[in-house]
Amino acid sequence: MAETKTISGTVTKVTQKEGQFSGLKIEGREAYFNPSKAEYRKEPFEIPQEGDRIEMQVTPWKDAFFIQSMKIMGVAQPPAVYENGQVPAGGRDLSIVRQVCVKAAAEIVSSRAATYADTVGLGIDVLALAQEFEQWILREENPYAE
Repeated sequence: MAETKTISGTVTKVTQKEGQFSGLKIEGREAYFNPSKAEYRKEPFEIPQEGDRIEMQVTPWKDAFFIQSMKIMGVAQPPAVYENGQVPAGGRDLSIVRQVCVKAAAEIVSSRAATYADTVGLGIDVLALAQEFEQWILREENPYAE
């Protein structure tokens, strides 16, 4: 019987086949890790999610690795939770909000571009409208909250 190895790392991919866990990939490793049959496992294990840090015992066999046991050492960071529709200030989320606002403002202003004699005025209006959109999105109160 092949020797069991300890592998640890961050899960980059979790796959399912017909609704059942069928394997995973670990960051920085080429190998794909498959679950062993239940009767060969040392113990039942929780299925990780992408981004989780895990440690597992695997048995190599031919060109594959079979998971004997697995522990989740750290869970993936959950996505930002928005309370009352609020986007947290700063970071990537704010950058995305600003990009969307500029795009929407540019589309609105450019539809009226024929009325502009110069492009500087067009750009100023795009930025002013984008800023209004951003302030509305990031406002403190939510007029739709019950």
